[in-house]
Amino acid sequence: MLAYGLLLCLPALVAFLAVGARTAPKTVAALGADRALTERVAAYLEDQRSYSVIFIGDSRTYCNIHPELIEPLVPGMRGLNLSNFANWLPTQLGLVRDIAGRIPPETTVVWSLGHQNFSGLGSGTLAIQRIYPIGIADAARLAWWNSLSMPRGLVDNLYYFHWYLHGFVTAREYHGALDRIPKRQLFANLRLADAAMAAAPGAANASDLAHAAGALEREAVADPNIVQATATVDGGRITSIIRYYRRGGHHRTEIDAGYFRTKQAEFPVTHRSDAEAAAFEPAPPAPMEWAAFITILDILAANKVRLVVNEVEEAPYVYGHPLVRSKWRQMMRERVQPEIERRGFAYIRTDLDRLSDADYFDYNHMNSSGIEKYTPMLAQRLNELRAGR
Repeated sequence: MLAYGLLLCLPALVAFLAVGARTAPKTVAALGADRALTERVAAYLEDQRSYSVIFIGDSRTYCNIHPELIEPLVPGMRGLNLSNFANWLPTQLGLVRDIAGRIPPETTVVWSLGHQNFSGLGSGTLAIQRIYPIGIADAARLAWWNSLSMPRGLVDNLYYFHWYLHGFVTAREYHGALDRIPKRQLFANLRLADAAMAAAPGAANASDLAHAAGALEREAVADPNIVQATATVDGGRITSIIRYYRRGGHHRTEIDAGYFRTKQAEFPVTHRSDAEAAAFEPAPPAPMEWAAFITILDILAANKVRLVVNEVEEAPYVYGHPLVRSKWRQMMRERVQPEIERRGFAYIRTDLDRLSDADYFDYNHMNSSGIEKYTPMLAQRLNELRAGR
């Protein structure tokens, strides 16, 4: 019976592995903030010595730091931004493992971190996403650090990036496609409705809007540093233009500032009285994120990487009270900074009090106004480090 069972299972296993090998994502080395992080990392590993500074981190690095804008202020710098939306500490661990041993000794790595990185994002409702592959051994470590529980999204990350497991993703996608077959007639009806709307009086306005958006995008990509541009539209008006830099990230210029201030006002914030703020105590770092942070530091130290940790924060209104913000800063001073400096790394922060809510397009990602203020502040810190101050 065992032999018969193996005889039946073997072809199924071979087919499963073949499907996974064929459908798993293939990494092509390519620069551009519009490309997947895996592709940008592959491009870096093909040409590491072309860059004197690389920036790593999550979406705050991706949106706030643009080498092309910093370089004129830092003589001799040639930078590359290797960050992404939702690239929290678990996937940053995978990235650092891949690049640490191949970073030239003269290269500076600027790693942007804030208290939010230790709040359990990677194991909470936002989960680990398909941003960068996590190795099998690190997956086991993450589960161990997470109180012997698989963080949400970890299994999906493993299935997606590892070819020998990707068959599970393909099977799920095929199943979903089959489930959608009965809905095709509904979609066909919706397309007919769309066609009818196109013939309505408002169609001319929609055409004008599309033309205006296209003009903004063409103007933006005329800059050789920009690889893609997208005009965002909501409520029949253009709200912003997003530029994707070749070596930087996501750069958003607000066109309808009121739209974004309204969105910020809708963000759930816990406003605290003076007494409540005085009683507030920041939560300790989540165990999994803290262990991932320490492990990343140790990997970089073992590879003698020249590391600078750059402290970042949320938009001011998120804190609900200035004292709450101050306490989170104190947590970073007392818990995070000593671990960094103990390993001989530099810890810097800019004057983040110079930024207002209007310098962010949401709760912690800077718009062009914020970037214009932040870029020279960060450049100043980098110049001070080079000067030994």
